[in-house]
Amino acid sequence: MIIPSSQPNLQSGVVNEPSPQEIDALLALFKQGRYTETETLARKMTERFSRHVFGWKAMGTVLLLQGRIEEALLPLQKASELSQGDAQLYNNLGNALVKLDRLPEAEASYRKAIAVNPDFIEAHHNLGNTLARLDQPSEAEKCYRQALKLDPGFVEAYHRLGNTLAKLDRLPEAEASYRRALELRPDLAEVHNNLGNALQKLTRLNEAEASYRRALELNPDFARAHRNLGVNLNDQGRLAEAEASYRRALQLDPDFAEAHFNLGNTLKKQGNFEAATASFRSCLEIDPKDHRGARLLLASLGVEPIPLRASEALLEAFYTMKAAVWDKNLGHNQTYYGARLVAQALQSQSHQSGKLDILDAGCGTGQVGLLIRDLASRLDGVDMSSSMLESARKKEIYDNIFLSDLESFMENNPHQYDAITCAATLIHFGDLSPVFNAASACLRDDGLLVFTVFQNDSDQDGQGVIVSQIDGLAKSGCYAHSRDYVISTAETAGFIVEILNTEIHEYRQDNGLPIMCFVVVLRRLSA
Repeated sequence: MIIPSSQPNLQSGVVNEPSPQEIDALLALFKQGRYTETETLARKMTERFSRHVFGWKAMGTVLLLQGRIEEALLPLQKASELSQGDAQLYNNLGNALVKLDRLPEAEASYRKAIAVNPDFIEAHHNLGNTLARLDQPSEAEKCYRQALKLDPGFVEAYHRLGNTLAKLDRLPEAEASYRRALELRPDLAEVHNNLGNALQKLTRLNEAEASYRRALELNPDFARAHRNLGVNLNDQGRLAEAEASYRRALQLDPDFAEAHFNLGNTLKKQGNFEAATASFRSCLEIDPKDHRGARLLLASLGVEPIPLRASEALLEAFYTMKAAVWDKNLGHNQTYYGARLVAQALQSQSHQSGKLDILDAGCGTGQVGLLIRDLASRLDGVDMSSSMLESARKKEIYDNIFLSDLESFMENNPHQYDAITCAATLIHFGDLSPVFNAASACLRDDGLLVFTVFQNDSDQDGQGVIVSQIDGLAKSGCYAHSRDYVISTAETAGFIVEILNTEIHEYRQDNGLPIMCFVVVLRRLSA
C-alpha cells in the first residue's frame, strides 16, 4: 500500500482548499500509524473541502489499510473523480475493488494507473493478479513479465508468473520461474509447494516430494503442502504414508474438502471401504455442490445410488481447469480419438437434406466443429463451460454459440436440427433417457444423434450403467454404459440404431492402456 501523496492535485477551478499545514498534519498522523486520528481529520477535511481530492484520498487509503473495504470504496471513488490522473490512487481503488470481488472494475482501475504511469510496477503486478482471477492467464503473463522487466528482483512476480505458466501447462517455464523466485528468497514455503506441483505434473515424483518436504520444513502447519505430499506419495504407491499426510492436513484444516476426497481415494485403494465412505461423506458435507465427484465414488462403493449425471459443479471445475490447455494437449496428443470418431461417424451417414443444420452439443473448444464444418449449412455449439466456449469462439467455425446445459437447451430450443454431435459429452450422463428424449425433440424426422460413451463390459448384476471403473475417469465424472442399455434406451426414445461400434476412445496417461468406447449413430424415426 502506498501512502497518499501530499501533492494538492487539484481539480481545475477549485478555489477552497486545505492549507499546506493541514495536509502536512494529516500526513504526519498517517505516517505514524495513527489511523483513527487520520480518519477523523480526513473526514473533517472532506466536509470542509468536498471538491478537494486529498481528504477523500487520505480517508479511503486509511480505511483500506484497516480492512474496512466497503467503507473505503466511496472515498476512493470520489477521489478518483476529482483527480486529474493519480496512478497511486487508481491502484488503491483497484485494490479495494479486488477485495470486494469486483474484478472487471478493478482491472479498469489498474489499467488507468498504468496509463498514467507506465512504469508503475505494483500496478502491473496487481493487474496480472486480477487477470489471473478473471481466467485470462495469457494476459496475466504479459503483466507479470512487464513488472519483472521493470524490476528483475520482484520475487512475488516470479511466483505469480510461475502459477500462470503452470495453468497454461507450460510446466518447464513454470519450474524455471519458481526456481528464480527461490534463488532470490529460498525461505518461501508457498513457492516450494507450487514448484512441487509443477514437478508432480511433470511426473518427476522424487523431486516433487523433496519440494513438498522443504515447504513443510519451512512451515510445518502448511495444510495444502501436507495434502499435496499425500497426492505425491499416493502416486508413488506409498499408500500408508499418503494416508498419514492427508490426515495431518485434516488435523490442521478439518474443513479441507479436497483432503477428505483424496483420503477417501487412498483408503479405497487400500480396501478400507468403510473408512473411504466416511471420507467421501465428509467431503460432501463441506462441499454439497460436489465439485470433486464424491457422490460418484460413493456410488462406485455401492453405498449410494448412481447419480443421474455428474454434478454441474464437478464438470464446470474440471473443464475450467482444462480449457486453457485443451487444444494444445489435443494437438500434441495423438492418443485421443473421440472428436475424430464422431466426425467420421457423421460423415458416413446419408441424409435427405444434403447440407445439414448441426448442433454440436457439449462442443467444448470446437474440436468436432472443425471436422464437420464443411457438412453444415448451419453449425451451432452449446456447452456449459464459459471457459471452453471462449476458445471455441476464437475459432470462428460456429454460426451461433450458446452457454447452457445441453439437455435443457435441446428441450427448449425452438430450432430443430438434422444432426446432433456429442463427443465425450454423454460420458457424464448416467441415465441417458432424458438426454435422448431431449435430442429427439430437437431433431427433425430422420435426424441423427452421433456420440461416444465409455464401454461397460462388466454388466455388473445386469447394470447397464456403472460409474467408470477406471480411477481417473471416475474422478472426472464419467460413467460407462453397456451395449444393451444404449440400444434399449434409444429405441424407447424413438430412435433406431444405425451404428454401434467398439473403438479406442483414448489411451490412459498413467499406463498407456486403451480406453474403449462405443461410437453410436441413432436415427430419429419419422412421426
